[in-house]
Amino acid sequence: MLNGIVGHIRQLCFHHSQLQPSRVLSDGETLSAIADSSVDFVFSYLVLQHMPSKGLVVTLIHEMLRILKPRGTFLFQYNGSDRPTMNFRGRLISAVLDSLASSGLKGPARRIASLAGIDQEMVGRTWRGATLTQLDIDSAVRRGGGSPTGFLDGDTPMACCYGQKAATD
Repeated sequence: MLNGIVGHIRQLCFHHSQLQPSRVLSDGETLSAIADSSVDFVFSYLVLQHMPSKGLVVTLIHEMLRILKPRGTFLFQYNGSDRPTMNFRGRLISAVLDSLASSGLKGPARRIASLAGIDQEMVGRTWRGATLTQLDIDSAVRRGGGSPTGFLDGDTPMACCYGQKAATD
C-alpha cells in the first residue's frame, strides 16, 4: 500500500521541483501554526483514522486545504471502513478498560490490562476513530476548496484521497 502511495505522490508532485518537507506539531484540531496558502503539498498518514468524530476529520481536511497554495497537492489517509478492525474479544476488553478508565477507575483498569498482557499506557487511549465514506470525503474536500483527483482503497481502514486545491483567478 505504501509503495502505491509513494507512486501517487510522485505523480501528483511532478510540478513541485523544490519540495522542502517539514513537520509541524499541532493541537490536534487545527493547523494554526501554518499560514493560509503557504505550502505546496500536504500529506497525512495514520492521523485522520484516529479522530473521534466526523466533524473533526472534516475540520482537519479543511485546514489542510486552507494552508495549501492554489493548485497545491494533497494526499491523506482516512478510515473508510465501518467494519471492526479488532476481533470481538479485543473490542470487548478495550471497551471494558476504556469504561473503567473514564469512570475514574484508571488504576484498576491498568492492573487488569497488565494481567491481560495489554500495554497499561493504552488504557483509556484506544481511539477508534470515525468512519467516513468516499462521498463524505469528496464533499468535505470540495467544500474546503479542493478537487479530489482519486481515491485508493476507499472502503478500508487505510483509504486514501488525493488531489489539488482549486486555482484562484
